[in-house]
Amino acid sequence: MGEEWYVSVDGDNRIGPVDKEQVVQMIKDGKLGPEMLCQREGREKWAALRTVQEFSEAFPQPTPRADRAAAEKARAAWSALKSAICKSADELGKRAGRIRLRLKVSSIERKRDRVFLKMGKALYEKGEELLADESYKKLTEELRSMEAEIGELRDRIREL
Repeated sequence: MGEEWYVSVDGDNRIGPVDKEQVVQMIKDGKLGPEMLCQREGREKWAALRTVQEFSEAFPQPTPRADRAAAEKARAAWSALKSAICKSADELGKRAGRIRLRLKVSSIERKRDRVFLKMGKALYEKGEELLADESYKKLTEELRSMEAEIGELRDRIREL
């Protein structure tokens, strides 16, 4: 028998002593995997079978064709993921745009309500003479402008 090897099958169960050829045959038969640990007689450290020069070539090597197929599959998966992320980002952007517009509408409506209050108070206090007053006409124009802006913003929200 040449060099003697020990192989740890599942941590507690060990095979050995066995020679190199027996270990290679067990690898080829599929009884030993690349991550199983082995130790040579007289050696202190255990190492994964795939890292030991005597056994690394006994494991099946990936073929270039299999690598291309895996790469193509990964590319397709990445493309699908990227598409989903972009779609989600677009939806989030639209939603954020709608929220910004609604906040602007709310702000303009509050201003409009304050103008209404001023107009109502002035009308109560001054009555008919107010309708001819220049400041009242300005408030009326301001209200029309605000209502037009609110209408435009609501149209934009519906478009999003």
